[in-house]
Amino acid sequence: MLYAERDGNWIKIPAPDELSINNELIWSSNTGRSSTGLMIGDVIAEKNTFGISWRGLRNADEYKKIKEVFVPGFFKIQIILDETIEITAYRGTISARARGKIGDTYYYDSISVDIVEQ
Repeated sequence: MLYAERDGNWIKIPAPDELSINNELIWSSNTGRSSTGLMIGDVIAEKNTFGISWRGLRNADEYKKIKEVFVPGFFKIQIILDETIEITAYRGTISARARGKIGDTYYYDSISVDIVEQ
């Protein structure tokens, strides 16, 4: 389950079909290869990037809610897996594959976004 904070309230985000977790190492600014080819530098932090995707037909209301929750700038998010992870994060590009209108409703084949820990 996913929640994002808006104005002190936690908003439930539509359940994703896929959630990938990338645990990234953040290296010091002096990191690189020495003249002998050895790697030098220090790991200064570990941060997570979450790849979130919704597949199958998604209506325009779900797309709008995702865009409203994952605003530009920083926001708090809760990701509940085997434990609750609460982080301050920012989003990457929200990608959506448009399907078209079926009846009176507009649909998307998929929607995805990467959430990056601050």
